[in-house]
Amino acid sequence: MGLLEKIFFRDWPQPHKGGLLLDLTLDLSAGALGQFSINGSTGKLKELLGAPANWKRWKYRQQWHYPEFGVWFDSSKEGILEGIYIIVREEASYSICPGWKERLKPWTGTIRFERGNRLSALAATKEDFIKLVGEPEERDDDPEDPEFMYTDSTRFRDFGFDVEFTAKGELSGLDIYSTR
Repeated sequence: MGLLEKIFFRDWPQPHKGGLLLDLTLDLSAGALGQFSINGSTGKLKELLGAPANWKRWKYRQQWHYPEFGVWFDSSKEGILEGIYIIVREEASYSICPGWKERLKPWTGTIRFERGNRLSALAATKEDFIKLVGEPEERDDDPEDPEFMYTDSTRFRDFGFDVEFTAKGELSGLDIYSTR
């Protein structure tokens, strides 16, 4: 945590410093990562995860970065959660927040799919997503950075998600976003 973060977040809770075991299962049927749901309040972020890693991104862009968990969140100025970004492997093509590289621990949680199937993020592949979620509405078959986009509003209420893969077809990262 930098100087600005130490000053501005000095009174914030720091639950993850005490070795908190937080269930961060990704639920693709509900658009949620643990207790944090798309279109839900950001109040639980402060309470359960504490201060984000970068004060400027939090203050001016409403981004809550938590490199220790391999995730970050976007919110509206009104405190509504609009995006959840998950890094499973370091080669994910995300713009890394300053200070992330040293502290980044990729997310290694479990993904729960629509029919209740579960899969470890580290074991998930392109074929698994096709089998468990179906064909994506859009896809980018770039051999170096393939991506699937699931945006069907009849299947996913008020949210969509993009899935990035490595050149080997392993899950690299996920973006869940509001479609409201």
